[in-house]
Amino acid sequence: MRKGYKPKWIVFLLLISVLLLTTVGSITQMNAFEKNTTTIKLTQKEEKIIVFYRDDCPDCQSIFPLLYYHNLVKNDLVFVNMNQPANRHYIQTYNLKSVPTIVKKDRHYSGTNKKKIHQMIGNIF
Repeated sequence: MRKGYKPKWIVFLLLISVLLLTTVGSITQMNAFEKNTTTIKLTQKEEKIIVFYRDDCPDCQSIFPLLYYHNLVKNDLVFVNMNQPANRHYIQTYNLKSVPTIVKKDRHYSGTNKKKIHQMIGNIF
């Protein structure tokens, strides 16, 4: 009876280890993506939903996981880190007052209300 127990525990521990490593890797990748300060070039007729944020903004950080994982599935968001000086001209272009701000065509939403964010970006499934 002990022989049957050992493989079950090994499989269980392996599954937990894989799950833990996957979660840690995903969080690490998301944090690196959030800190990205690449200069973004947008067109006035941008088809994707634009997310203006600052990587040092607590409100932005609170909704970033929601937006990041949405984008992994849908790939319909463009993230613009306003800590990059070359991206700051979008403040006037899009009449930004605060971050986080989500722009979808001619609609704007600034804030962290997840229900309103879902109304702007849609659901994943």
